[in-house]
Amino acid sequence: MGASGFIGSYIYRKLSQDKNLKIIGTYCNSFHKDLIKIDYLNDSFTKDIIKLNPDIIIWLAGEKNLTETEINFDNTKKLICNPILSFVTNNKLNSKAKFIYLSSDYVFDGEKGNYSVDDKTEPVSFYGKAKLISEGYITNNIRDFHIIRAGAIIGEDSTFCNWLLNTLKKENQVELFDNFFSPTPIENVFNLIKDLIYQKFNDKLIHVSGYKKVSRFDLGVHVAKIMNSKIKITKKDYRESKLKLFKDLSLTNSYDSKKNIDLIRSIENQLV
Repeated sequence: MGASGFIGSYIYRKLSQDKNLKIIGTYCNSFHKDLIKIDYLNDSFTKDIIKLNPDIIIWLAGEKNLTETEINFDNTKKLICNPILSFVTNNKLNSKAKFIYLSSDYVFDGEKGNYSVDDKTEPVSFYGKAKLISEGYITNNIRDFHIIRAGAIIGEDSTFCNWLLNTLKKENQVELFDNFFSPTPIENVFNLIKDLIYQKFNDKLIHVSGYKKVSRFDLGVHVAKIMNSKIKITKKDYRESKLKLFKDLSLTNSYDSKKNIDLIRSIENQLV
């Protein structure tokens, strides 16, 4: 579910290269001629999935814009939780298909950082609360599931990377916040999903990242150095952000692969 966005389109394209798999991609609003339209906000969307008769469902759909999700919790639940609830209460679906769900580091309170899969979840944002509710729906109702928690997923055309690289190229100065996170190269998310499909990794709850905890400020300084950018970068307190940012949302990896790449290599690949 959700093959038209940054994450979904990458996963769809890479999995489609595997001749052993028959991949069906869906979209809701962003039309794509190779994808099937399924409106997951419509209660009848489960009937559309039943017709497709999938063996595995990879759920990448859902509102990710924190500006939108933090306005009204009821609306955020409608966008994130309700479609999952419709799915898990449909016995024809939840008893057959393997379900892979992309969750978020926002299920934590963002205070101590280095969160493991065993750490207590205490979301503060509406987005994090909705993601945690969805996780509960899945764990309590689906037999064959995997929940992936990742930090900010980065790669070519990701919002943060595009903004950072373009800013370092064009501007004379920039302010970057001092909060910590563990950005996740999209390649690592793909490697994990493929290993789950082929049952090479079987954990139910998984943390994946780019192996590095970093502040947005430090990341900007490092990337500017790689680019030989002379831009002036100023550190800013994360509490001054208009977005819902937290002191430290970094994750401790619970998945590793020889194919994975670290955060810095991912950034360097985008500069080639």
